[in-house]
Amino acid sequence: MEVQRLESYNVDTSQVSLSGFSSGGHMAIQVHVTYSAIFNGIAVFSGAPYYHFSKDKLFGAMMKCLNQEINPSGFLNDVYKMALAGNFEIDKLIFTLTDSLNEQIDLPASLNETRKMAGAGKIDATSHMANQNVYLYAAEDDTIVAPAFMDLVHKYYLNFVSNDNIKYIKLQNAQHGMPTDNFGRPCNTQELPFISNCNYSGAGEALRHLYGRLNPPTTATGRFIPFSQAEFYSGGYICDTGYLYVPSAGKGPYRLHVVFHGCMQNPEWVGDIFYKRAGFNEWAESNNIIVLYPQTKNGPVINPAGCWDFFGYESPNFYNNQGPQIKAIKAMINRITNG
Repeated sequence: MEVQRLESYNVDTSQVSLSGFSSGGHMAIQVHVTYSAIFNGIAVFSGAPYYHFSKDKLFGAMMKCLNQEINPSGFLNDVYKMALAGNFEIDKLIFTLTDSLNEQIDLPASLNETRKMAGAGKIDATSHMANQNVYLYAAEDDTIVAPAFMDLVHKYYLNFVSNDNIKYIKLQNAQHGMPTDNFGRPCNTQELPFISNCNYSGAGEALRHLYGRLNPPTTATGRFIPFSQAEFYSGGYICDTGYLYVPSAGKGPYRLHVVFHGCMQNPEWVGDIFYKRAGFNEWAESNNIIVLYPQTKNGPVINPAGCWDFFGYESPNFYNNQGPQIKAIKAMINRITNG
């Protein structure tokens, strides 16, 4: 299908939510905290707290686990080159790196930065989150994003959201992957496309917590619409094309759910697998939910894995309303909701 201009739809603006996996989980939190006034809730799969570490901390963590200097102008690319050359085991690197980063996460600093940004008008007032629904997921055997990260996400949101509104799932015998009940690698493995058949519908459980009682999922017979992201963003890290799933029945009012893929899950890495097989569309089809799938692109130097900016590789404002990626996502949501 030809790439189209993103259209507006009849969306109930009280029913807008978002979710993300891995770096997409980080991004979902950043967007949620920044624009909490427009959302009714969030689902986070294997993410980390708001403003949890910066590029400088990532440099330090990599140098610690590699015990060698990293080229600051291309540090992620250096890691990939060394891994591909077989200089060390990539799993061991990732495990050590996440442990090192986990040591550097300062939850009080994260909370202080949240309040500082709210006071400066760079994020919405945190009071908007008070009555929202929050779904959290951790894979207990995850060696890329350790469950301790999600424990901190849980503690973070408890500062702003009623405990009764938070659902936190820790899935046993599960590795790093978006959990589904019908597609993907074995649940206890972590490899591309990082979608895991765990006999557990993460998408379904998240949407049910965000929206309450839903109809059972059905075959996704709606439209996958490729749309131009270029009009919303002019940098080098968001793909020219994003994807929208629009259910086949009805003309609205729709709900809207925004889903952020993780590292190595954009079309350059896995084609259409994430936005077609992560498990959201079947629930969207039967419950009149439009699903927005923004897409990154791989950066040749600083972001070869196509991650969302969760540590400042593109902008020091990556976590507030001055961040180019966050601004682009907000503009897409505004277009869809006619806001």
